[in-house]
Amino acid sequence: MTADGSEPEVVTSPAESTFDSPVWSPDGQRLAFLAEVEPTEIAASATKVLHTVRVDGTDLRRISESTLRPAWSPDGPSIAFGVQIPQSARVYVARLDRLNTREVTKSATYTRIYDLSWSPDGSEIRFVAMRVNPPRDGPGEAFKSIHVIEADGSSGRILAKLPGPYSIAWSPDDSRIAIFVHSRNTARGSYPDSNELLYTIASDG
Repeated sequence: MTADGSEPEVVTSPAESTFDSPVWSPDGQRLAFLAEVEPTEIAASATKVLHTVRVDGTDLRRISESTLRPAWSPDGPSIAFGVQIPQSARVYVARLDRLNTREVTKSATYTRIYDLSWSPDGSEIRFVAMRVNPPRDGPGEAFKSIHVIEADGSSGRILAKLPGPYSIAWSPDDSRIAIFVHSRNTARGSYPDSNELLYTIASDG
């Protein structure tokens, strides 16, 4: 619909039950969204499936199961999305113009992945991830970090290891990251009434 709420148009209504996280493609010609499939005899629980569709309702494509809000590449033909499986989370990239999908986190393991985004030039994918350190004398230590991985999955690095980060946002010039951190893990004594604190850090960590 237009920004003032007029001229609404139905784009699509697949058989799935509920919808989540519509995201515009960079050129404004397509939408990516998650649709939740009702439980079946095969799948005991509801499953979210990533779709794309043209804004006129044509060319509806079912891409893959996904558990994370998708992120379009800056040039448009690729979508990054996360998949949660038992004991593990992974990041995939679907290339729409080539009709293929590949995993980019095959060299690392994560227990949870949050907040996918791309670098402005499309060469890297950024996200917050939870990993578990191998246990020594007891349970492994869980921690969250800001990760950057090459879009082809060839290499990756940790930008910052922080206590409980989530909801990251990159500045328009790509020089800084804004991020919320749970205050109970930081300076709660200075901010006794806050549940979260907002920080910015340089984009190199």
